[in-house]
Amino acid sequence: MPAHTSQTLVPAETHAFKRTDYEGKPQLALRQAVCEADLSTELVRTVQKHLKAEGYLTTAVDGLLGKDTISALHAYQFRHGLVSSGLTFETLEQMGIEPPR
Repeated sequence: MPAHTSQTLVPAETHAFKRTDYEGKPQLALRQAVCEADLSTELVRTVQKHLKAEGYLTTAVDGLLGKDTISALHAYQFRHGLVSSGLTFETLEQMGIEPPR
């Protein structure tokens, strides 16, 4: 019995990727973070109010640095070109919030 072959055309799939090229040597970015002792409920509420007013936080302002607040904080930092490494003095300054002394 002779061999049988068939041919099926399958359309190509394409995917778009966003690529960012950086020039120069990588640099370590150090930022002063708010330490746990200075992380008061009132400070967290103030940050949450700011994040909520700008549309980053969709949950209630409760004064707790939970997963929703941290996600909103990271989104805010990314959008503003800030280092995303927790609650930093740089972020507070960008928000117009007085850092703890």
